[in-house]
Amino acid sequence: MVPQVRELLERYDAKATFMVMGKFVKDNEQDLVDLLRDGHELGNHGLVDRPYHKDGPDSFSRAVDECSAHIRELQWHAGVQDDVRWFRAPHGKLSPAMAEILERKGLTNVMCDTFACCPVIQDGAFIGNFLAKNVDHGSIVLLHMPERGFREWCFTGLHCFLEGLEERGLRAVTVGELARRASDSEGDAALTLGMAKIDDAPAKSRHILSRL
Repeated sequence: MVPQVRELLERYDAKATFMVMGKFVKDNEQDLVDLLRDGHELGNHGLVDRPYHKDGPDSFSRAVDECSAHIRELQWHAGVQDDVRWFRAPHGKLSPAMAEILERKGLTNVMCDTFACCPVIQDGAFIGNFLAKNVDHGSIVLLHMPERGFREWCFTGLHCFLEGLEERGLRAVTVGELARRASDSEGDAALTLGMAKIDDAPAKSRHILSRL
């Protein structure tokens, strides 16, 4: 459902950071390149959707490098800057060894502060309205990517969420934009995909974190 998600994000002038699993890239290259050309970001989510906290350091390091290599190739084809900065630990499980490896590779692990358990709750309107009500300027929001026949309710959730943000004068931006605003404002801000005030006031920004 990438084309539908792209259209919806464009309608609300929203940007997102999509956390990509390396094994997902094959046969989805054009969709991912299109996301980059739209101004969205790709982040590293490992090779497959499983925790890595019990892996040995060499195994985890290889998984991170392979996923980053896929992302850099997609960035090259999209004609955007070759830059992989963000990682999200699958299932949110990050060990000290993982953190050390990520630091060496110049990657920041991205977490969230607003989540509606969308893999379990299958009511899209509830998910979207809950997220829109509970986010604040500078929040980090995680929403899983909808697919045909799998978590399709997340598309309804995304629509309701973006609609709710607009009503509150907030807008989704990428993790990179959030980090830039945090650096410019000297304030504390979360790193991830989130919202910014529509009036573009300095300080924190918000992000909607989507995952492929």
